Amino acid sequence: DGPGGGISANEDAHTTITDSAITGNSAQSGGGISNRAIPMLTVSDTLVSANTASGDGGGIHATDAATTNIIGSTISGKLSFGSLL
Repeated sequence: DGPGGGISANEDAHTTITDSAITGNSAQSGGGISNRAIPMLTVSDTLVSANTASGDGGGIHATDAATTNIIGSTISGKLSFGSLL
């Protein structure tokens, strides 16, 4: 049970998620998406819903070193037992 139940972005590359649905996932952090130290994550026209995390970020978790852009997307129904992002 590590980071990123739906998607774990954790290398040195730009990542773009477009016209997608990331639903019903669970993880330690970033139940839907975990962005860990990649230069940039862009989430566009995407539904991130009903994801859970036992730690931080039920919907999306991003570390301090990560840039996360959310454009025209819906993040809902998230549950996190740590801090929410």
